[in-house]
Amino acid sequence: MNRKQFEILLEVAHTCDCRVIFDESFIDFLLDEKRWSAREYLASYSNLTVVYSLTKFYSLPGLRLGAAFGPARDLERFQEARDPWSVNVLAQEAGLAALENRTYAEDVRKKLTECRHFFYSEFEGQEFGNWRLRPTCVNFALLELRTGKSDRSTESWGNGVSSSATVRTLRD
Repeated sequence: MNRKQFEILLEVAHTCDCRVIFDESFIDFLLDEKRWSAREYLASYSNLTVVYSLTKFYSLPGLRLGAAFGPARDLERFQEARDPWSVNVLAQEAGLAALENRTYAEDVRKKLTECRHFFYSEFEGQEFGNWRLRPTCVNFALLELRTGKSDRSTESWGNGVSSSATVRTLRD
């Protein structure tokens, strides 16, 4: 979603008196020229809450380390509904260490760009006639089934692929 689309969404939601909760858990994967934050709109839109997680980009699964930004009334409601334990000291230290490492983010983005190019070129060189690889800017791939019916390559995905990849189908 680009800024213009987001601004339209915010305006429509504001007109309808709807809340917008914007998840930025994958924002750090974006290259500098594509990365922007919905937090920039918090002062202008009282219906906006932004959530952010360090667990994806900084490889901290299980620590549940992140933040929420938004109107005090919404954050208070989140506080009432959250798990009864807070972030422990080890998680806090891991988060601080991750954020203090100034070269990590740039190194990861560079490596992911290289891997993405390799993955896309390798995918295109294979026999996946019914599948189209949709471009993404983050660390997962979105595949589109062109004809709506499977072929041999589709049927074989259940044989061993699931142990090393997550395959989800999207149905209308």
